[in-house]
Amino acid sequence: MTPTVADEATSAAAPAASPPAASPPTTAGAALRRAREARGLHIAALAATLKVPQSKLEALEADRYKDLPDATFARALARSMCRVLKVDAEPVLAMLPSSGAEASLDRVTPGLNQPFRERSSSHEPMISTDLMKRPMVLGVAALLVAAVAVYALPSHWIDQITQRFQGADTASSTVATGAAGTAATAGAADVPTNVEAPPAGASEAVPVPQAAASVPAPSPLAVGAGASVPPPVAAAPTLPAAAGNTTAASTLASPVTAPPPGSSSLLIKASAESWVEVVDAKGQVLLSRLLRSGDQVDVNGIAPLKLRVGNVAGTELVFRGQPVDLAARSRDNVARLELN
Repeated sequence: MTPTVADEATSAAAPAASPPAASPPTTAGAALRRAREARGLHIAALAATLKVPQSKLEALEADRYKDLPDATFARALARSMCRVLKVDAEPVLAMLPSSGAEASLDRVTPGLNQPFRERSSSHEPMISTDLMKRPMVLGVAALLVAAVAVYALPSHWIDQITQRFQGADTASSTVATGAAGTAATAGAADVPTNVEAPPAGASEAVPVPQAAASVPAPSPLAVGAGASVPPPVAAAPTLPAAAGNTTAASTLASPVTAPPPGSSSLLIKASAESWVEVVDAKGQVLLSRLLRSGDQVDVNGIAPLKLRVGNVAGTELVFRGQPVDLAARSRDNVARLELN
């Protein structure tokens, strides 16, 4: 059968009508773009589906990997696009640069798979409760707290506390000494004085005190009536005995009030509570106690007198009639001075 002209024209047009065979993509971006276009998806719609910026998809399809954060992000984004476009991801991932993280993950040793014990949410204390309950630990902790407290206290507070304790001991000893002296004086005053009655013949030679003259004479009527009135001579010997007791008591009391020779007078006035200590030249503590507001103390001692005043603002000193400036010799409201 001889072919006609129409058959030849049809056979010649058939090869021209068939489309040329498409070459396979050579890059991952081109493969992803071809798959997206085959699905009929716009790049903006795909970006909204994946919830990533459109610029990231454009960079991946254009193989601009430098515009992406790193190779790991590029591979993860390509895998997500393949999942949405329903294409095999392995050929696309093979054309992408490998990430160092995945390479390092491929070389993970089995040692990381070993089981380990998880710690509880409540962390164990660094110091056990049993250790804190030991008496030795508690004692050391108390000493540390006391040391910190002493270090933190001002120096003048420590001086005042020390002076108060020392003053309390000195004051107790002073009170005990004063009580003993008072008891001795009272005992001396209570000792009866033996007075011998003068003989009858010497009654005119012994002068009769004025106190005896003031004794009223018995009435003549009482004598005439036979009343038992003691004669005045019997009462006369008791009056010199009373005078002798008074003289002895004054003799015992006079050394207590008399100041020692060469002593200096110091007057201390307190307008507020103040601790005052006075020591004379021999080292004897003349005064060491807490003065209340309104107290005035007169101290006599051998100069030089050494003083310590705990409250300069509430204390006034007068030495030998002249006021003493405590403010110029004080530090932290505490004064240590020597008066001569």
